[in-house]
Amino acid sequence: MNDLKVQKASLSFDLSREPQQKLGSKFAFSREIKFPVSAKLSVDAEIGEFVDGNLSDLLCETGTYNLTLAMKKVNCSGAGAGALVASLRGAKLMSQSLKTSIGGNASMSAEFEVSLGGPEDLSRGLYLSGSYL
Repeated sequence: MNDLKVQKASLSFDLSREPQQKLGSKFAFSREIKFPVSAKLSVDAEIGEFVDGNLSDLLCETGTYNLTLAMKKVNCSGAGAGALVASLRGAKLMSQSLKTSIGGNASMSAEFEVSLGGPEDLSRGLYLSGSYL
């Protein structure tokens, strides 16, 4: 599939924190992020054109994908600057479904997940950029 019309995309991650206690204080002095942290990207799209291929190649060949979700500033020419860009690096396909029918549009949904690494890990994780940050 190389002709997808994305209808809905959802990006989520949970930064739960764990309270750190210390002797002599009844309240937590720090709340550290509880690892592992996972980011999930769900995409629903309509399929415009199918191409020949093997689904097992998609699932087994690399196993990881670099995905980018880009939202642009409103511009009549359609070439607005990047307002918010979310990049998932090293994401794995967790689930996918495909619906087809005679006379109707084919649609698909997929969910990708990536574990967030530390600040030194540039090959895996969630990276946000853009002018709206």
